Formats: sequence, structure tokens, C-alpha cells
Amino acid sequence: MKQRVPGAGQGGTSVRLSMMRATSLALAVSWLLWQTLPVLAGVSEGWLTGHWYPAVTASLFLLANLMLFVAAAVNREGVFVFTFRFTGLTLVIALVLLLTDPYTGENNGVDGLWFTGFSALPAVAFAVVAAPWVAIAYYLVMYGGAVVANAVIAGYTDPGPFLANVGFALVNPFFFVIFAAYTLRLGTVVDRAETRARQNSVRATRLKARSEEMTRFTALIHDNILANLSAIGQRTVPDGLLEVRLATTFEGSAEVTPQMLADAASAAVREATPDCEIETDFREDARLIPTVVASPMVLALAEVARNSAKHAPGAHRQCRLRIAGSGVGFRYRDDGPGFDPEDLRPTAAGLRISVQGRMAAVDGGEVHIDAAPGEGADVRLLWEAGEAWDTGQGDDPDDVRDSDAVVLQRTPLQYVGLDIVYSWPYMVAIAAALAAMLAANADPWTPAGAGTWVLTVVGLALLVGNRGGTSVDLPRWRAVGVAVVLAVVPTFGLWQQTVEPETWLRQWHLSAAALVASLLVARGRPREAVTGLGVGFVLFTVVTSTGVSPDTYNSAFLFLGAGVLVIAAVLVHVGLHSFVRRVPAAQERLRASASEEAAARETAEQRAENLRLLEGRVGPVFTAAAAVPEISAALARRAQLAEMGLRDMIRSPLLDDPVLRQAVWDARDRGVMVLLLDDLSRQFGDGTTGAASREEAERNVDRLLGQFVTAVDAAQPGAQVTVRLLPPGRSAFATVTGEDGAVRFSAPAGPAVV
Repeated sequence: MKQRVPGAGQGGTSVRLSMMRATSLALAVSWLLWQTLPVLAGVSEGWLTGHWYPAVTASLFLLANLMLFVAAAVNREGVFVFTFRFTGLTLVIALVLLLTDPYTGENNGVDGLWFTGFSALPAVAFAVVAAPWVAIAYYLVMYGGAVVANAVIAGYTDPGPFLANVGFALVNPFFFVIFAAYTLRLGTVVDRAETRARQNSVRATRLKARSEEMTRFTALIHDNILANLSAIGQRTVPDGLLEVRLATTFEGSAEVTPQMLADAASAAVREATPDCEIETDFREDARLIPTVVASPMVLALAEVARNSAKHAPGAHRQCRLRIAGSGVGFRYRDDGPGFDPEDLRPTAAGLRISVQGRMAAVDGGEVHIDAAPGEGADVRLLWEAGEAWDTGQGDDPDDVRDSDAVVLQRTPLQYVGLDIVYSWPYMVAIAAALAAMLAANADPWTPAGAGTWVLTVVGLALLVGNRGGTSVDLPRWRAVGVAVVLAVVPTFGLWQQTVEPETWLRQWHLSAAALVASLLVARGRPREAVTGLGVGFVLFTVVTSTGVSPDTYNSAFLFLGAGVLVIAAVLVHVGLHSFVRRVPAAQERLRASASEEAAARETAEQRAENLRLLEGRVGPVFTAAAAVPEISAALARRAQLAEMGLRDMIRSPLLDDPVLRQAVWDARDRGVMVLLLDDLSRQFGDGTTGAASREEAERNVDRLLGQFVTAVDAAQPGAQVTVRLLPPGRSAFATVTGEDGAVRFSAPAGPAVV
């Protein structure tokens, strides 16, 4: 029977949706901070309205900024996807408009494109809803195009300044793009892992809940069959032999088509009740049905039809077969004398075993019997398709090819894509870009210039490593070292000897400090990053405000402007660590639930195997007994052997091996008395616990199987052989007792004769 579990399929907050909201808020806040100052300056100075291009692009970017806030408030995935894509489109539109009427910035006092400082944000937004390689390609082409256009328009055409501007602009926000591209995919994987864990747990719970019903069903089968076998063994034909096709009607296929199922069900009904009206309903979404579902349902329906033919002669009968994507439903009705379902005999083989028992063996199966004396009978057999049946759904279009299991097995830096960022190649690229900025702005060989660059490179080097660790967090001693660098670099860089006119390259060391601080924050050390940068800001402000520094270009205002990047990194850190903490939990839940589901599935498969064995051993005996007027001695002997084999299966499950089973059958057939005893299985309960110990016991039986078979095969007619698995705690694992005495077997080693 189907057991419903309250709350099944209801999970916590979606990681994917939470990531989208966090990213939307981070982008919205950061973008607002970055846009506000240049927009206000443009309005006050008049250059924003002096040319249509800055006015249109400002309106476009402000609209996207507002949409990010709205999306975070609405918190719907569809709204997030649209907003992120539109935000990514804004940069494309801005570049296309630039091509239609080239904008030079010469008439408004602004060098280059006014929005270059925050033009990476649309690339980050687009990365949220794109595969990593697509996001990186967009970043390089669109954002890279904006950076190159800005350098050209601003007049940085010489190789040195051009490389300095373009190089640093490309490496600076790169890790935000990587984070956005990978973490959303991680959120999807975690969501699926948690959903699968819940599904596995629900399935295991359902299987366990059916365990008692299945135990009663199996016991009823065994009692009924054993009684009939015993009667045949005594050369008596029992009344009402049970139909022992308990498991299969379809051979050679794991699944059947809806048409095959309908044909088999219709044939079964017509065979028992030719006068029954049959209606078939195929839904458009009907798919292949597992054979382990189709066979029991057809056999159960056949038994319902046979009961109707037997107990309701002359009644009007109707049968409806419904096959849909959500499951299968059979309904059989007649207007016969009816019966009271509550008054069924506990040992009634027809409905108890052939109908209710068969449907109890189906995962997701249900039986509903609506009957009453004088009111006919209405029997419904239902199967609701579970998640495992729906194998036709593809992955999300933005998923990459790695399987969820591969993603969850990665280290924390790997599964958020930051192993790319915190690697030597990326740090070397940053160092090279900073070197180009230094060379374009000042004499790189002065102590202040070279010292500032070396200190920054030391900070970058401290951020690399720990890629195989179990945490995203940077070791504390490294974080402290980076914080010291952040405290020193902004002030130390003021003593550089500049050789270029006053441009933003003068503040390269401030931008470098902000980038290093951002990388430190994303490595799980926001306190050290803020402390180091805060100390650096205090020193910087004191030096610049008192006139001690020879630098008249850099100011506290520029320092704070560069620090906006750190605010974005803090927002990333909050989201990153809240999500990363859920990954190990998802991994553990998935492993635990998979183990539970596997153990429960093994129990169900074992029961199904037992039913197939009954068909093979008992079916021919019952068929022959029903076909002959008198039980022959040979048939009686086969019934006795089948009865003994069935009893072996019940009391010695660990010894229920096909090879040993056949050897025991042959030995008994030639007159050997064989006794199989299993005192070990009882510790495993219903088979859903103690899986590891049971597997070990099964391996030991497999290793000793040859010894057991040899002893049984060597026994002569009239001899007695006992194979026994000893209970836990004994010095030996098993014994074989025969005419030559007892042989004891330890679990891993060979025998010792006593």
C-alpha cells in the first residue's frame, strides 16, 4: 500500500533563489554607490546634459539599477532572470550607441567614457544567468570593449598607459564575474542535492512503512503456499489453488509501453470476464511503465476479474484503464451481490494476497475497495509515479556538463569557482597589470614605487594556496600579513615620483589596496581586511591632510571611492559563506538518504526475488496438481522438495544462494537430509539497518559457499548434513556437520576440524 509521509517534498529556502536575491542586492547597492557621484557631478557641471550619449546611458543604467532593487523585493526567479539579462544588455546597448555616434567626451570635461568605473557590473549580472564560459566570453568582449573604448577616447594610446588602463580594468572585477557564474550553478546543485535527499528519505520511509505490510503479505503467501504444498506432498489435491504468478507477466524488458500494458490488462480481464465492457484512456503525457509496476497491476486486475466472475455471475461489469504521465489507474466495477471488505477472512488468498498483497509490493501502489452487500463492488488499483520514474527531464539550460556529484565532491574554493581566482596565474596577471600602471605613472625604480609594488605582490602571494582545503577561509596568519600590507601600501605609495600628468593612474596604489582587500574579504577574512584598510585610511588621511606627503593629487575622497569595491566584496562574502555552509550539509544528507534508500530498496528487491523464486519453484507444482485427477508420487516428491526449499528461504536468508539452493535440492532428491540454519540474520532486523554488517556477512558466505556446496554434494543417500551460520560473538562464523563430524569456519580464514 502507498504510505503518505507528511511534508514530503517540502524543503527549506531555495539556495538558488537566495543566491539570486543576494547577488541582486549586492549589485544594486554597489551600482548605486558607483553611479551616484558621477551622475551628481554631471548634473552640477552640465556635461551630463551637454551630449545625448551620457544622458541616455545614465538613464539606461539607473533603470537597470532600479530593476535590481525591485527584483530583490519581489524575490521571484523569473523576475531575477529577466533583470539580470536586461542589466547585461545595458552595456551592449551603450556600446552599440557609441558606434552609431562616436562620443569623445571632449565637450564636457570628462576624459573617456563616464561609466567605465562601473561597467563591469552588467557583466557580473549577466554571469549570474549564464554558463561560466559564456559569462567569461561576455566579460572579455563587452566589458573589455568598454575598457578599450575608454582608453582610446581618454587618449591612452601609447603602449604603456594603454596596457596599464586596460590590463588593470580587466583583472580588477574578474573574480566577481567568476563568483557570480559559478555560485548560482552551485546553488542549483545544492537545491537538487537537498531535493534528492528529501526524495530518497521519503522513499526510504515509504519502503520502511510498507515493511510491516509486506511482512504480513509474505507470511500469508508462505502460509498459504506451504499448506498447499504440504497437501500435495501427501498426495491430496487442495481446494482453490492460489495463482502463484506473483511477480511477472512481461518478460525480457525493464519497461513496457502504455499500449502493451493496456493490451495485457484487457486480455486478463477478457479471459476471466468476456462480458466486461473495457474502456482505455491514454493521456498525452503517458510514458513507459516499469515492469515491476505493470506486472503486479495486471495480475491484481486479473484476480479482481476472476473474483467478479466467481461471485457475481450475470452481473454487469465495467473496466476502465487509465494511463497517464502521473501514473496508472485500473478500475473494475460490477453490480453483483457485493460484499463487506471488513469481513474478509485473514487467510483469503484472492483479495488479500493476489490483489492487496501484489499492490503492496509496488512502490507507490494503492488499492481502494468500495463494496457493500447488495450494492456491487468497485475496485481501484492505482500507481502514482515517483520522481525516479520521470527520467526524461533535462538539466537547466544554464547548467554546465559536470554532474552534481562531481560538483559536490570539489573543495570549497573549487565549487564556487574561486580556485581560478586564488591561483598563481591570476595573481601574476594582477601583478603585471599593477607593474604596467606603475611604469605608466611613475619611475618604477624609485624606492617608494618599487616598494609599493613589491608589498602589493606579497599581499597577493599570501592570498594564494589552500586550494585542497576544506574551507574557503584563508589561514589567519596569512590574513594578518595581508592586513599589514593594506595598512602600509596606501600611504607608502604617496612618495612615488610621478612622471605623467595627473590622471587616475596616480591612484593605482589605492586601487591595488582595494582589490587586495576585496580578495581577502572573499577568502573569509573581512575583519582583517577592514581593519588593515581602516588603519591604512587613517594613516593616509593624516599624512595627506597635514601636508607631509608630496602627493597633491590623491585624497581621502579618492580613497573612499576605491573602497566601494570592498563593500561589494563584503556583500559577496556574506552570501558566499552562508551558501558554502550548506554544501557539506547537502553532501551529508545526500549520502545518508542514499544509504537509507539503498538499504530499503535492497529489502524490496529481495522480496521481489523471493516472489520470482516462488513462481519458478511452486508454479509448476500447482499447475500440475490442478491439471491431474490424482497426485502422483513424483509430483508429491516435487511438492515436498519445494516446501523444504521454501522453508529454507524463510529461516535461512543468508544461505539463500542459487548454487547452494540447487545443491540442496539435488541432495534431498537423492535421499540426503539437509538442514540449513541461519542464526546470524536476526541481528539485521528488517534489512534496513546494519547494512555494513550484513554486507560483510554476505561476503563471508560467498567465500565459504564452495565449502558448503562441496559438503552437500559429497553426502550419500541416508546421510545428514547441517550447514549453520553461528550467531554473533562466537569464535567461528559457520559450521558444517556431517558424518565425519563438525567443521568450523572462521570468517576470513580457512576451516579448522574439531
